[in-house]
Amino acid sequence: FANLLRATFRSSDVVARVGGDEFAVVARSRQADIMIALKRLDAAIEAANSTGEKPYQISYSVGEAASEPTADESFAELVARADAVMYERKRLKKAARASTAETDPGSRQPLPAATVQEPR
Repeated sequence: FANLLRATFRSSDVVARVGGDEFAVVARSRQADIMIALKRLDAAIEAANSTGEKPYQISYSVGEAASEPTADESFAELVARADAVMYERKRLKKAARASTAETDPGSRQPLPAATVQEPR
């Protein structure tokens, strides 16, 4: 997964392992550019999973946050917002799977992008 992250993001972006299976990418980008990079990551993971070379499938959960240079927001607050987005997406994905399993156990629906705003 780390190699896919490095290949997807720019060489000027910082890709770091935060914990056992947690990674962070720090990039100087606009929100739209972040979403484009995440689409590239989705495509890279789909390609890696379709080769059949590994006995497992790569999956990931992501939360992103962007901040304007003039914003009065600390790095810790930015990371907390990204975490909140990730956990909200996980919650929605779990709820969608539970709902889908009740109606069609074999189907998997794509999840729309989630937006979580922290109170100011």
